[in-house]
Amino acid sequence: MPTYVKGIALDWEKCAKLLGVDKSNRLVDHLIGKILDMNDKSRFPDCTACRPNGNTFTVLSFGYDAFGEDRKEIEGIPTPPYFTKNQGQWDLVASAPEVFEVLDI
Repeated sequence: MPTYVKGIALDWEKCAKLLGVDKSNRLVDHLIGKILDMNDKSRFPDCTACRPNGNTFTVLSFGYDAFGEDRKEIEGIPTPPYFTKNQGQWDLVASAPEVFEVLDI
């Protein structure tokens, strides 16, 4: 049975656009790395996850309660204030909140 997570997916294309470079540029990897370093993993663990189309992403979860086997239940988890109060910044580098299938934690 798959495990799901609700969170935001870091988006290499958005990061590249923000930096004004191609998404294969090392600066994009550096920015993603800095975002992951700054993320409070003790509250919002990250994971590798995918959308139904198979595209994979690094996802910043909405907390430990945002992981589970019941997709419908996970969909109902609200976006934490940490993400909503900084929504404008997150929109520059990540997807809107959604539910993903976890591939690796």
